[in-house]
Amino acid sequence: MSDDFDWEGRYREDTARWDFCEVVPALEDWLIDQAPLTGKVVVPGCGRGHEAFAVARAWPEADVVGGDLSETAIREASETYDLPNLRFETGDFFAADGDGDLVAIIEHTCFCAIPPELRTVYRDTAARRLQAGGLLVAVFYLHPEETENDPDDGPPWGSSVPELNGRFGESFETLVSQVPERAFEGRKNRELFRVLKRR
Repeated sequence: MSDDFDWEGRYREDTARWDFCEVVPALEDWLIDQAPLTGKVVVPGCGRGHEAFAVARAWPEADVVGGDLSETAIREASETYDLPNLRFETGDFFAADGDGDLVAIIEHTCFCAIPPELRTVYRDTAARRLQAGGLLVAVFYLHPEETENDPDDGPPWGSSVPELNGRFGESFETLVSQVPERAFEGRKNRELFRVLKRR
């Protein structure tokens, strides 16, 4: 992960500007019509746990784990959300053990929070941990111009459609790819919602 960025300080000082205090609309809308999954689901970089809670509530037979590097974020998530099939853990998604142990990974603001040079590690970790047919459900952050090189120093580091196609195409099949109809303020047309299936 991006060890040179103070994730803990951002949550402790309440300056995590990417946290809108509710589940990202694209995921919320998608969950409405989905058949619930069973098995283990991980939400990497879960922050205060909004997406993890939404998934656990929609999929009551799934074992949902929200993980984050920030102890403050995990503590606040645990204090806010309580379901029998939901737990929060402090830790690094890339360092976790497991091969084919997940039915789904739910992605929101984790991919864009890591330096671009680590994105291959992210993809390979997701591919390793998902079982065949498992889902990577992602709200990716795009630049309005869809350029691969971020004009600022990040995070967030945006991505482009061509980059996402190239990076995930070999290991994953794209089931859904769309610009969400609903988005947080300031995020309109800056997100790409994708559902990728592990080959």
